[in-house]
Amino acid sequence: MRFSKYFEFLRSLSTSSQRLRFNRRYVTVSEIAQQFYCEEKLRLSIIEGKVETEATVLGTLIHENLLRGEELSLEELLRRIESGYRVVASLPLVGIIDEIPIVGIPDAIVFINGIASIVIELKTSNKWLDTVFKTEYVQAQTYAYLLHELNIASKNLIVSIAKLKRDPEYVKSKRLEILKEILKILDQVSITPIIIHKKDLTIHCMPFDESIIHDIKWALAFWKMERELQPTSSLSRCLSCEYRHICSLCNVRKV
Repeated sequence: MRFSKYFEFLRSLSTSSQRLRFNRRYVTVSEIAQQFYCEEKLRLSIIEGKVETEATVLGTLIHENLLRGEELSLEELLRRIESGYRVVASLPLVGIIDEIPIVGIPDAIVFINGIASIVIELKTSNKWLDTVFKTEYVQAQTYAYLLHELNIASKNLIVSIAKLKRDPEYVKSKRLEILKEILKILDQVSITPIIIHKKDLTIHCMPFDESIIHDIKWALAFWKMERELQPTSSLSRCLSCEYRHICSLCNVRKV
């Protein structure tokens, strides 16, 4: 069964004896990505709870409107994938790295003949459509790493970061058209890296980067309490941070 390792890793989540920082048993892919922005911000979001900003609300709204589809049980979804049909789906991924369970749900995965051929991450931005930030790169490539660890990824897996203008009204009116456009474009991609520019949309396509494991292990060292947290050194990030009023580092910097 192609997904035997997948179910093995899922079972490991409930039996994990790991005790990580913040008394956690697992780490999410999005948390690993956030560490490359500012680990102090990540710490505060865990301790104080996440603060919703206009940008995060709009980003969530766009994701919900664009990527909503048919809901299936995990068993039914995997059955369809294994049937060999082309399936575009979002499903939880899990892996074990340095004995730590890693979990995450990519925005979309394109399966062909039971194998993941494309993993897609949707990001929204007001102006940085042509730029892939480190956090975005780490998140998308970590999903790709997990797919390979699960033995369900094509050797030519395409990692795609689709960056969309942060405009909920635009997305509401053209939800299906946008998703179909992304998929149609990606179906024609055979050589990576490549960047495709469309109106209010830029699609960054790249090959799987095996060296992402070094970034992942650097991040996991924090959760294993093998090193102290590393806050951002960027004052501009501090100025825009929703935790700046309670962050002791911001106060030291007099932000």
